[in-house]
Amino acid sequence: MRALIISDIHANLTALEAVLLDGGKFDAVWCLGDLVGYGPDPNECVERIRSLPGLVCLQGNHDAALSNYYKALDIYNKTNNQKNLARVYHNIGMTYTDLQDWNRAIDSFKQCFSLADKVEDKQVLGLTYLNMGKAYARQGQLNKAMNQVHKALKVFRRMTDMLSMAEVYHVLGIIYAEKKDFLKAIDHINYCIDKNSGDPKYLYLKGLYYYNFKLFIFGILLTITIPNII
Repeated sequence: MRALIISDIHANLTALEAVLLDGGKFDAVWCLGDLVGYGPDPNECVERIRSLPGLVCLQGNHDAALSNYYKALDIYNKTNNQKNLARVYHNIGMTYTDLQDWNRAIDSFKQCFSLADKVEDKQVLGLTYLNMGKAYARQGQLNKAMNQVHKALKVFRRMTDMLSMAEVYHVLGIIYAEKKDFLKAIDHINYCIDKNSGDPKYLYLKGLYYYNFKLFIFGILLTITIPNII
């Protein structure tokens, strides 16, 4: 018997299909878990895995995330630990975002807002505004996304959290690019590039800035040249 062993697909259908094609003929599939999380195709990946012959599939930590988070909610509700409840609701919202279950993601983020505000957990409040904005952006609701991300910016400004502000400006740049406002996109992507440059955590965002800067310049050139060609 020839078995194909796969793992950590993380909602990447394109990569999954490439592996299945490269694997050739097989009699069984042994999947070691983590079908969801991070990538854009969670439901499609689950259905594709279910269709494979001789399937044995383990549950990974990402696959088990929701059930574990809801168990945590029960515990923190009983102890009335509102700070941890807020953090769990935020993580549930993130998980539903990965699963592209937008309504449940937004509902979970809204649950987090009131709790985080009540216990004055500014970090979680800002992150929830930011990630709720990302969820709206992934749905194409760019105005709602912009509104939430600007709220995150206000929170992080009051905290003088430069690294989180840098990420907010990066997200705003992406949203402006989606709206075809490339000049504002570049302004936001460039903001804070030279701040906190000694922080190793900042180097990842800095790399993203330069990468997206090139994309936005390309977008401007297309906007200018294509109408003239036509």
